[in-house]
Amino acid sequence: MPDVLGNEEREAEAVRKLGRWRDQTRTRILLAFAALGLVLAIPGYSIVQDLQFRYNGNVALLMVNVGVGVVVPFVTMMLVGRFVGNRVVAARIDAKVAELAKAYEIPPEKLNETATLVRQL
Repeated sequence: MPDVLGNEEREAEAVRKLGRWRDQTRTRILLAFAALGLVLAIPGYSIVQDLQFRYNGNVALLMVNVGVGVVVPFVTMMLVGRFVGNRVVAARIDAKVAELAKAYEIPPEKLNETATLVRQL
């Protein structure tokens, strides 16, 4: 009789590791793009302010400077980071499933079910 409880525990741990890997990968990529968004926001503020001074009769609104020069680049980079993170996870998940299946001695089909759900999130 096979060790059913041990097999279920290994499978559950492999699923947890797969989820943790997905979260860590996406978070690292998102943080990199957030940092890039902050770097772009610094000159963005000045550029928008200079454009307002030039084309708005030497008047610049702080809300426009922050909204267009800081918020737009930051949010754009966050959205791009989310997209890139999802694409990277989708591209690498099959290799991670094979690695975890081998490490935990479980059939890859069990993890592929979870991988299919992860791709949809």
